[in-house]
Amino acid sequence: MLDATAAVNNQGAAIQTARRQREDAQRELAQILQMGGDAPLTHLAPLLPPDYRPLLNALMQENNHLLQRIQQRARQNYLLLRRSLELLDQFINSFCPAKAPVYNGTGSLQAGQETGFSLYEAVG
Repeated sequence: MLDATAAVNNQGAAIQTARRQREDAQRELAQILQMGGDAPLTHLAPLLPPDYRPLLNALMQENNHLLQRIQQRARQNYLLLRRSLELLDQFINSFCPAKAPVYNGTGSLQAGQETGFSLYEAVG
Protein backbone atom coordinates (compact mmCIF):
# COMPACT_ATOMS: atom_id res chain seq x y z
CA MET A 1 0.00 0.00 0.00
CA LEU A 2 2.83 2.39 0.82
CA ASP A 3 4.48 1.70 -2.54
CA ALA A 4 1.22 2.39 -4.36
CA THR A 5 0.72 5.63 -2.43
CA ALA A 6 4.25 6.76 -3.25
CA ALA A 7 3.71 5.93 -6.93
CA VAL A 8 0.46 7.91 -6.99
CA ASN A 9 2.13 10.88 -5.31
CA ASN A 10 5.04 10.76 -7.79
CA GLN A 11 2.62 10.61 -10.70
CA GLY A 12 0.70 13.57 -9.27
CA ALA A 13 3.91 15.59 -9.06
CA ALA A 14 4.78 14.68 -12.68
CA ILE A 15 1.30 15.77 -13.79
CA GLN A 16 1.67 19.11 -11.98
CA THR A 17 5.04 19.70 -13.66
CA ALA A 18 3.62 18.87 -17.10
CA ARG A 19 0.62 21.14 -16.46
CA ARG A 20 2.89 24.07 -15.53
CA GLN A 21 4.99 23.50 -18.66
CA ARG A 22 1.85 23.42 -20.83
CA GLU A 23 0.53 26.61 -19.25
CA ASP A 24 3.89 28.34 -19.78
CA ALA A 25 3.98 27.25 -23.43
CA GLN A 26 0.39 28.40 -23.93
CA ARG A 27 1.19 31.83 -22.44
CA GLU A 28 4.26 32.10 -24.66
CA LEU A 29 2.21 31.19 -27.74
CA ALA A 30 -0.43 33.75 -26.79
CA GLN A 31 2.26 36.44 -26.52
CA ILE A 32 3.72 35.46 -29.91
CA LEU A 33 0.24 35.67 -31.46
CA GLN A 34 -0.30 39.00 -29.65
CA MET A 35 -3.22 37.71 -27.61
CA GLY A 36 -3.69 38.08 -23.87
CA GLY A 37 -1.51 35.79 -21.76
CA ASP A 38 -4.62 34.06 -20.41
CA ALA A 39 -6.17 33.42 -23.84
CA PRO A 40 -7.66 29.90 -24.01
CA LEU A 41 -6.17 27.43 -26.43
CA THR A 42 -9.45 27.31 -28.37
CA HIS A 43 -8.93 31.00 -29.22
CA LEU A 44 -5.30 30.47 -30.17
CA ALA A 45 -5.83 27.44 -32.43
CA PRO A 46 -7.46 29.35 -35.35
CA LEU A 47 -4.48 31.72 -35.40
CA LEU A 48 -1.96 28.92 -35.96
CA PRO A 49 -0.77 27.89 -39.42
CA PRO A 50 -3.30 25.58 -41.13
CA ASP A 51 -0.94 22.58 -40.99
CA TYR A 52 -0.82 22.72 -37.17
CA ARG A 53 -4.54 23.08 -36.48
CA PRO A 54 -5.56 19.43 -37.05
CA LEU A 55 -2.68 18.26 -34.85
CA LEU A 56 -3.65 20.61 -32.04
CA ASN A 57 -7.33 19.67 -32.35
CA ALA A 58 -6.46 15.97 -32.20
CA LEU A 59 -4.34 16.57 -29.10
CA MET A 60 -7.14 18.50 -27.39
CA GLN A 61 -9.67 15.75 -28.23
CA GLU A 62 -7.33 13.09 -26.89
CA ASN A 63 -6.78 15.06 -23.68
CA ASN A 64 -10.54 15.49 -23.23
CA HIS A 65 -11.09 11.77 -23.81
CA LEU A 66 -8.40 10.89 -21.28
CA LEU A 67 -9.93 13.29 -18.76
CA GLN A 68 -13.31 11.59 -19.17
CA ARG A 69 -11.69 8.19 -18.60
CA ILE A 70 -9.90 9.48 -15.50
CA GLN A 71 -13.16 10.86 -14.12
CA GLN A 72 -14.89 7.53 -14.79
CA ARG A 73 -12.11 5.59 -13.05
CA ALA A 74 -12.19 8.01 -10.12
CA ARG A 75 -15.94 7.40 -9.73
CA GLN A 76 -15.38 3.63 -9.90
CA ASN A 77 -12.59 3.83 -7.32
CA TYR A 78 -14.77 5.94 -5.04
CA LEU A 79 -17.60 3.39 -5.24
CA LEU A 80 -15.21 0.50 -4.59
CA LEU A 81 -13.66 2.30 -1.63
CA ARG A 82 -17.08 3.12 -0.24
CA ARG A 83 -18.18 -0.52 -0.57
CA SER A 84 -14.93 -1.68 1.06
CA LEU A 85 -15.59 0.62 4.00
CA GLU A 86 -19.13 -0.72 4.32
CA LEU A 87 -17.83 -4.29 4.35
CA LEU A 88 -15.14 -3.41 6.88
CA ASP A 89 -17.76 -1.78 9.08
CA GLN A 90 -19.92 -4.91 8.85
CA PHE A 91 -16.90 -7.06 9.70
CA ILE A 92 -16.04 -4.98 12.76
CA ASN A 93 -19.66 -4.93 13.86
CA SER A 94 -19.77 -8.72 13.65
CA PHE A 95 -17.31 -8.74 16.57
CA CYS A 96 -19.01 -5.99 18.48
CA PRO A 97 -22.39 -4.81 17.26
CA ALA A 98 -22.17 -1.49 19.09
CA LYS A 99 -24.58 0.15 16.69
CA ALA A 100 -27.00 -2.02 14.79
CA PRO A 101 -28.31 -0.24 11.67
CA VAL A 102 -32.07 0.28 11.71
CA TYR A 103 -34.45 1.62 9.08
CA ASN A 104 -36.69 4.50 10.13
CA GLY A 105 -40.22 5.22 8.94
CA THR A 106 -39.02 6.96 5.77
CA GLY A 107 -36.89 3.99 4.71
CA SER A 108 -33.60 5.68 5.56
CA LEU A 109 -30.88 3.98 7.55
CA GLN A 110 -30.36 5.32 11.05
CA ALA A 111 -27.92 4.28 13.73
CA GLY A 112 -29.19 1.85 16.32
CA GLN A 113 -28.90 2.03 20.07
CA GLU A 114 -25.53 1.78 21.81
CA THR A 115 -24.91 -1.59 23.52
CA GLY A 116 -22.65 -0.07 26.16
CA PHE A 117 -19.35 -1.76 25.29
CA SER A 118 -16.61 -1.02 22.81
CA LEU A 119 -14.67 -3.19 20.38
CA TYR A 120 -11.65 -3.58 22.68
CA GLU A 121 -13.95 -4.75 25.51
CA ALA A 122 -15.64 -7.30 23.25
CA VAL A 123 -12.38 -8.68 21.84
CA GLY A 124 -10.27 -8.49 25.04
